[in-house]
Parts: sequence; structure tokens; C-alpha cells
Amino acid sequence: MAFRRNRPGPDASGPPETSGSSETAGSSGMARSGGELASRSSGVERHRPEALPDAKPMPLGDPATRDVCWARLPGEARARLRAAAGEQIEWWARRVPGADGFGGTSDRWPQAVIFGEQALCFAEPRVTTDHRPVHVIDRFDLDPASHRRAAVVFTPSASEPVEPEAASAAAGAEVRRISDPTAAWRVAGLSPAAIELVGNLPVRAQALLMAPFDAAHPVLVCDWYYEGRANRLSVFAVVLAGARQATLAHGSRVTPVGHDDRSSHWSLVCRRATVRGRSSS
Repeated sequence: MAFRRNRPGPDASGPPETSGSSETAGSSGMARSGGELASRSSGVERHRPEALPDAKPMPLGDPATRDVCWARLPGEARARLRAAAGEQIEWWARRVPGADGFGGTSDRWPQAVIFGEQALCFAEPRVTTDHRPVHVIDRFDLDPASHRRAAVVFTPSASEPVEPEAASAAAGAEVRRISDPTAAWRVAGLSPAAIELVGNLPVRAQALLMAPFDAAHPVLVCDWYYEGRANRLSVFAVVLAGARQATLAHGSRVTPVGHDDRSSHWSLVCRRATVRGRSSS
């Protein structure tokens, strides 16, 4: 399979300068793990596939949305992220797991991620030697001319779940599921939590997300974020970064009446870009 070349196209909103969002506007789920697009002329693959046997409930926890958390980042950190990433494609921010507020100490400043035309950046709160809170940015420089994208629209019917073997056969021999124990190359560098998260995605999206990675080229960083309600995730994104390639799957998920996690409807864009180098500042 091969990705379709296209200008990246930023997220409609982008990281806001300020935010008027309420902390109770929704709930979010998030985590970080140290771990060819073929298309029709429209770039969208539409089909009526079987349900996903690997899908599990995706818990919604922290009510502080990405807009709220982005606004609580120090201005200097926001400026550095924007400058490094270039034209922004996807982004999120969140409280450090376990934090019960914002500011004051390093464990209360938000984390942030931006996938841009120029770089993929992960901002992590730290302290200096004199105990001042700062953000360290782990930066994967991307080749702007290398960006590829493809859309995946997944709308299964609310049928009885199928066994994994049947799902694999229905998807086609060229697409292997992440839970397949013989496909260890697909999960090199991913934690069990990351594997479970990716297992919720349509099989085609899993394949596009994981294609550049194998035992010789493992995932170095995996991060994801989603927010919304149990039956509608208005924001969903998962990014994988390696020494040579970075991939992103982002979009939304709706669970219609009569459906469950295994037959939820997804509207995603899968992206890939070449990594030029990695640095920290």
C-alpha cells in the first residue's frame, strides 16, 4: 500500500491562544507510551465491514479538555511549540496523570503534543536545577515534502461480534490485526496499553498507523488523546514516532444506538511523514 501525497492541511481550530472552554465541557482520555496509504480518487475508503473483536471501552476521565489545558501552558512553552511545529495539523494538551490542578509546581503544568508540517513535538513539564518549572520539548523534525494522508471511514452494522479469525479474513490477507501474535513487528516499542488503544481502530487504520515500524525500526514514542462522551468522541488522535517515520491517526468516533465499542463508526485521517532527526530542548 502507498500513502497519497497531499499538503498536510491543519486542524480546523489549532492550538488556541486563549480558551473560553469550561473544564466540564467534556471528558478526556490520554496516555503516553515509549514505544502505504491506498485510496480511491477521493482518498476515502468506504465499506460496510464486520465489527472489531478487539475493541474495548475507552474510559473518559479528566474533565479538563485540551482547550483548557492548552490555555494553562506557560506562554513561553506555547510559543516554542508553535515555532518548532510549523503549520499545525493536530494537537492536544492534558494534565499530568494524578495532578489535581494547574500551575505552581512542575507536576501541575500540562503536557502538550503538536504534530506539525515541520516537526512533531512532545512537551513535558520538568524543573531546573534551581527548581523552577520549565517544559522540555522532545522534537522529531519532519520533512515537509514527505507528508502523506489517507481517509478511513468505518461504518459497520450493529451485528453480532465475529471471531478474530473471521475478522482477519474479511479484512483481507494484506491487513493483519495488531492482536495477531504472529505480527510482533506491528507492536515493536508499544506498551500493552498502547496496543489496546490501537486495537480500537478500524483494521485499515491500524495497518496504516503501524506500517513503518518493525523490530529493527521500533516505535520510540507513542501518545494519544481523546475527549467527548461515551457515545461520541469529538476528538481522537494517536501518534507514533520512530527514528525514520512518524504516523498519526486522528478524527472522531460515534457509537450509534444499538451499537457497542466493537461496531462504533469512525471517521479518520491517517498520516505519515519522514523523520529527519530528533532533538531535545
